[in-house]
Amino acid sequence: MLASAVSATLGTYFYYLLLNTAAGNLPGIILLTTITTVLVVAPGALSTVYINERFQTGVRASGFGLGYSLAIILPAFFVFYQAWLANFMPFKYTVLVLVVIGALLIFVGAAWGPETKNVDFGSAPAPGDRDRS
Repeated sequence: MLASAVSATLGTYFYYLLLNTAAGNLPGIILLTTITTVLVVAPGALSTVYINERFQTGVRASGFGLGYSLAIILPAFFVFYQAWLANFMPFKYTVLVLVVIGALLIFVGAAWGPETKNVDFGSAPAPGDRDRS
């Protein structure tokens, strides 16, 4: 949740600076691109780990695959969202709105989901295993 809050604030701020950096300022562009990428992509990396933790070991691969794959369908249409937002603001800033929305969705998902910090998923029975006594 902290990473998504940082992404929504600092990530958006550095992305704004990047969008307004002169094209000839290559060192500035490289620095701002690196900072922006780290700040904006970090919640996505943590989300991948969290999705993996949400499933028992026996079904982890299928659960992760389904959860991760479904989660990227709506964001894949970002260009259409940007075109729609361009009706209300300059096109080059529409990506900032999407960064904030994405970070808010990650925050809500992390707050809504259960804590997995002290859960031992390895002790759960695999699917199909029953007490055979």
